[in-house]
Amino acid sequence: MEPLVSKYLAIRLQDHIFKFKLAGHQPFPHQHWLLYFGTNLLYAAISATLARHG
Repeated sequence: MEPLVSKYLAIRLQDHIFKFKLAGHQPFPHQHWLLYFGTNLLYAAISATLARHG
């Protein structure tokens, strides 16, 4: 994975945990975590593909 994408995912993950803590929830309700992680993986894959093909 490109460093930029990894960095982006790490920032998004921290943001996600922070928002959940603010809302008084556990950071990772199972379904939310799977949905969130899946969406970010998909985004990262699309971004990487677009970057490669210009």
